[in-house]
Amino acid sequence: MNLFPFYEDIDGKTFLIVGGGAVARHKIRVLRQFTHRILILAEKTEITDCPVIQKRFEPDDLRRGDYVIAATGNPETDRRIAALCRETGKKINVVDEAKLCTFFFPSIVKRGPLVVAISTCGASPAYAKKLRQRVEKAIPQEIESVLNRMEEVRTWVPGLLKTQRERAVLYQWLLNALLAGETISEEEIRRRALDGSCQREVEQSRKRAEEGESAEEHRAEGSRKTAEDREPAKKRRSRAETEEGESAEECRAEAGDGL
Repeated sequence: MNLFPFYEDIDGKTFLIVGGGAVARHKIRVLRQFTHRILILAEKTEITDCPVIQKRFEPDDLRRGDYVIAATGNPETDRRIAALCRETGKKINVVDEAKLCTFFFPSIVKRGPLVVAISTCGASPAYAKKLRQRVEKAIPQEIESVLNRMEEVRTWVPGLLKTQRERAVLYQWLLNALLAGETISEEEIRRRALDGSCQREVEQSRKRAEEGESAEEHRAEGSRKTAEDREPAKKRRSRAETEEGESAEECRAEAGDGL
């Protein structure tokens, strides 16, 4: 299984869950963090917190959803739904049947606009859950308000700073301040953007990079010279004699050409 993690816009899309048991409830809890366009189709269910159609599944029901989740509890029915989805190009998730899926539910951490998705490609969901719990503890409690502020600021800062590097400097300064619990006004951000400090830091970074490259070149040259200095004297004499011999041979060849 070769999975590439990417995020897809689901605005206006409906998730059809075929089945109304505990698994369906779990899927609803996960999806509710992102959308309320969830439809349950089941003959019997106690789910009441989202739209429910109580009937037996029929192939024509696939038109009701853009994404289909087969959670009937009946492996044969789930496989049939998966086959129909593949035939019609519908995206399908089958509980505990990775080979039948065209999309998957990773272990998710969501805090406002921050979304972290963790997957082991089915190797160990238990480890994905364990890692998710560690990530949850590592995320600052105030991260939602911080990211909302960063998003708002990014709408007007490009009008003050023209280059991406200058904006990156300002954003990093603001992010560090907000994570430290500081209250930064819009006036202060604008003043910081226009006082030339971002431009100066960009220039200093450029100079440090150039100095670093120069120092690296000097170190490389020094290493080469050191290696030459450490070369045994006998080996140096042998190399010199070889070079002298080659030079004499070339002279003889030139003299022969003259003849």
